[in-house]
Amino acid sequence: MPAPNENEHQEIKGNNGFSLLEVIIAIFFITVTVFIFLKTTDTLGRIGQARHQTTAYHIAAKKIEDLRNASFAALPSSGPFTDLQLSNLPQGAASITVADYDPPSTKIKQLTVTVSWQEQSKPYQVSLSTLISEGGLHR
Repeated sequence: MPAPNENEHQEIKGNNGFSLLEVIIAIFFITVTVFIFLKTTDTLGRIGQARHQTTAYHIAAKKIEDLRNASFAALPSSGPFTDLQLSNLPQGAASITVADYDPPSTKIKQLTVTVSWQEQSKPYQVSLSTLISEGGLHR
């Protein structure tokens, strides 16, 4: 086997590093990967927030339905209430506000159900309101 000449030795020696094109392509792929990762985590956060908002809405709607099915005389006073689904909300709390709708008359009440929670140190809430009259909806 013949000994390599000096030119071949220099060519082999010159191919030990990365070319500028290879470095640019690697940086491009790393940037794209980081961008996709960040977008995915942002999307997952928004999905969680939407799930919490939907849970809060269902809690409030269920409570409104329960109150509308109760008799006018049995309406509770304002204050907090509990629901099993509140445990699905981070720091979840729920309350009812009952007030006279037409102040001179006590035959119509306005009920507001508020469900609140904390998510990443930000407060969120869902509120639903309805009117309930002593004689029912059509009287």
